Amino acid sequence: MPSIGDKKYKRILLKLSGEELMGEEGFGIDPRVLDRMALEIGQLVGIGVQIGLVIGGGNLFRGAALNAAGMERVTGDHMGMLATMMNGLAMRDALDRNNISAHVMSAISMSGVMEQYDRRKATRYLDSGDVVIFSAGTGNPFFTTDSAACLRGIEIDAEGKFVLPGFIDMHGHISSQNSGRAEYVFKLWMAHGITTIRDPSCGQGLDWVLDQKEKSQKNIITAPRILAYTGFGQGSENGINTPQEAIDWVRKNAERGADGIKFFGAPPDIFKAALIENKKLGLRSACHHAQMDVAQMNVLQTARNGLTTMEHWYGLPEAMFEDKTI
Repeated sequence: MPSIGDKKYKRILLKLSGEELMGEEGFGIDPRVLDRMALEIGQLVGIGVQIGLVIGGGNLFRGAALNAAGMERVTGDHMGMLATMMNGLAMRDALDRNNISAHVMSAISMSGVMEQYDRRKATRYLDSGDVVIFSAGTGNPFFTTDSAACLRGIEIDAEGKFVLPGFIDMHGHISSQNSGRAEYVFKLWMAHGITTIRDPSCGQGLDWVLDQKEKSQKNIITAPRILAYTGFGQGSENGINTPQEAIDWVRKNAERGADGIKFFGAPPDIFKAALIENKKLGLRSACHHAQMDVAQMNVLQTARNGLTTMEHWYGLPEAMFEDKTI
C-alpha cells in the first residue's frame, strides 16, 4: 500500500480504457475489475492524491464497425458517449461501495442521472478529496476519449496525466537521438497518446535503452513504457556462424535484460536455433524478413519456429509460393 511519502503528484488525470473493465468477460463490465480499481484508487486518495478519471466505452460499444457498415459517424459517436456514461456510473457505484466519495460529470446533459460538466465545480470536488469521473468525452463527435482526457487534464490543472493503455508503437526507433538524449521524441510520442514503444534493434545499444526504460518506469523522465528488442547478433565480434553460437547469444541477450530480439534474416539452421531458444526463455521476437534472406525462411516458417511478430509485411507474399521465390 502506498504511503504519504510516495506521493509525487497532488492532482492527476487518469485515463482508463473501457476494455479494461471487461476483465475476462469479453464484453461488458466485470464487477471484480471495478472493485480492484476502486481499491487502488482509494489507496491514492488515502495519501492525498486528487483524482480525475476519464473512462473509454469500448467494452460496451465500438462505432467503427457500424460506421463501416453504413451507420452515420455522428450517430455512432453519440452512442459511444453514452457507453462512457454507463461506465462512469458503474465506477462511481464501485467507489461508493468502498466508501470513496465520487461524482460523475457529463459533457452532455443527463439531468437526474449525473451532473453536467462544470470546471469550477469539478475543481472544488477535487479540492475536497472527492474523485471526479468525466464522461461523454468532449461532448462532440469525431473526438476520442483520449482527446477528452487531455482536455480535462489541462482544465483541472492536473500535475500528472496518465493514459492507459494508450497506443502502442511497435516500431519506435529512438536510436536517431545521437546526443544520447531522447526527451523530445519521448514527449512527442506521449503527446500523441503513445504510451508504449518497442525499440527494434536498440540502435544506441541495449544498455542505453535499458537505462531509459528504467528511468521511465521510475518516472525520472517523461517517456512511454519501453520494450528493448536487440538486433540479432548485436555486439558479437565475428557474427553468428553456427546454431550453438546463436543459442549462446540468445541466452546472453536474455541475461542482459532484453525484452526480445529483432531479426532481419539468417541461415535457416541458425535462425531456427535462435527462435526456438528465444521462445524457451519467454522472450518476444520480431522480424523484418529481408529480401535477401526471405527465400530461405518466410514468415510462415519463422512463425512455426517461435516468431511472435513480423515487421512491415515483408515475408508474407513470399509465403504464398511453394515452387518459386521472388
